[in-house]
Amino acid sequence: MALTITCYNSTEHSVTKCTPHQALFGIEPNQIEIPDEAILLQNFNKKRYDLLRNLHNTMIDNMDLAKGERIKRENRKRKITEPLEKGTSVYIPNHKHRRNKKEPPFVGPYPVIKTLPRNTYLILGPRNNKMKYHKDELRIAELPSTQHGESSRLSSNPTGP
Repeated sequence: MALTITCYNSTEHSVTKCTPHQALFGIEPNQIEIPDEAILLQNFNKKRYDLLRNLHNTMIDNMDLAKGERIKRENRKRKITEPLEKGTSVYIPNHKHRRNKKEPPFVGPYPVIKTLPRNTYLILGPRNNKMKYHKDELRIAELPSTQHGESSRLSSNPTGP
């Protein structure tokens, strides 16, 4: 059990980028800092306080960065809340029964042709087929839209729900 606790306390956390032992005490568990006799205890305590303060500030910054990345990742999955205008580029679903695991969950982007009642849109899909989709099935293209027949198609697809 002692070995397990030591392993846990000496493993770096992915978000804070430091070990739990280092976060609490400011040093790695295998290191033992013994101040020289010339260093006064007050200087040692001040150094330790500064070290812990800097370490905690770094941990807070790392957690803020991880939070921002997590929010950005979640926002990609968010559904459309406002009505779409004609000409808006959207990704359409590539349903599971029509695709294999290597194909993306959404394809496109394709332009919105017309707004229909009950949050439904007419999309000019692949091979110039006109298809109806509910707004919850669509994902807005983040980059500026291009015509779907051009050779410079967008290569990035949003992640699926």
